[in-house]
This record gives sequence, C-alpha cells and structure tokens, in this order.
Amino acid sequence: MKMAVWGLLAFRYALFPLFLFDRIVASPERLADHGRDAQQMLVFCLAFPLYTRWIVPQDDPLERHEGRVLRAMASRTLANFNGACGIAVLLYAALPRDNVKVLPAVGVTIAIATAAATHKMWARYRKLCTQTHTNIHTLVRLLEKPPGEGNGNQSDVLNAWSAVERDLRTRVETGYAFGTRFAPKAVIAALAEAVTTVGGQLPGHQEARDRALTDLQTILDLCIKQIDSVA
Repeated sequence: MKMAVWGLLAFRYALFPLFLFDRIVASPERLADHGRDAQQMLVFCLAFPLYTRWIVPQDDPLERHEGRVLRAMASRTLANFNGACGIAVLLYAALPRDNVKVLPAVGVTIAIATAAATHKMWARYRKLCTQTHTNIHTLVRLLEKPPGEGNGNQSDVLNAWSAVERDLRTRVETGYAFGTRFAPKAVIAALAEAVTTVGGQLPGHQEARDRALTDLQTILDLCIKQIDSVA
C-alpha cells in the first residue's frame, strides 16, 4: 500500500508543475491560487524524500537494496523539480505586473539550475558506485585469501573494510545528513561484525566470511550497473 501511494505521488507531482504552468497561461490573474499551488510544490519538495525513506521495508534490506537506492534518487529528482518550479511560481506571484517580462529569463535560469543539480546528483551516484565497487573488490580479495598468507592479515582486512564502510555510509543523493545512506545501518553493522570476526580469526570466522562475501557480492551487483570511471 505504501509503495502504491509513493507511485501515485511520484506520478502526480511529475506532471503537476506542467499542468500548473498551463493554468497560469490560461488564467494569469489568479495569483492567490497560483501561490497556493507553489506552496504545495515546496511542501512536496521537503516531504517527499522523507516519505520515501519512511516507507522502506525493514525486512531483507539487501534484497531490496537496489529499489531503495533508486527510489531515493528518483524522489530527490522530483523534489528538486517541484522545488524549483514552486520558487518560479512564487516569483511570478510576487513580481509587479509591469515586470512580468522578466519571467522567461527567470524560468530559463531555474530550469538550467535544476538540470545542473540533477546531473550532479546522478554523477555523484555513479562515482560512488564506481568507488564502492573498487573498494569492495579489494576487501573481497583479502577475505578470500587463506589465513596466514601475509596479505590477508587482520590489519589489511580492517583497513580495506574501513574504506568500504565509508562508502556504504555515504549519502547517495546529497552530501548532507538528511540524505539516504548507500546501505542501511543494519547491513553495515552486520558486515562490520562479520569482517571483524574474520580479521581476528575469532570463532565462527568461516561462516562469517561466507556471509560477508555473499552480502558484498549483492552490493557489487548493484554497483556494476552504475560504474562510470570518468564520472
């Protein structure tokens, strides 16, 4: 049900700004109505990414990993689009009637800014996937080495895990604290426990190694679809 509501909201607000601009052209004098529509788009800009994070199912986080990340990216794209359009409409409502001729320039500027922000966000995601793929491969090679082969010692494994952990804790769609982590906290905690067990050769390290390799391969499968070595 939550996913259905998410899809309906995404569809509605992907089209809402376009229909609003048609209404503005048809009835430019209805400034109060247009102002309320702009406020609605700004509320959507702030609330929709939060709703997207809230509806993520808590069971099987790795199996749902790709959908969770892509929904976060899509929600941020729609939020940016509606936020920019809402600001444009508020400027339209605030401008004196004799200054309406500047609206095309304002509209073009906001459109360019939105496109640039969206491009930067997706480039950030591709770069993160590429970096995570490289670091996970390094960790996997160390985990697959038989114990006692020098390169597979505890220090190397833990250093490689530190790099991977930083990647998994990075927000995929924004550099700020309110974004979505590349991997859920539960996944990071489980991997940290497994890698620590393997690195320290603690009891159960063989099972921990198998579990860590399986989880890391799942994340690699997601990353490989977005690799861009020149991002």
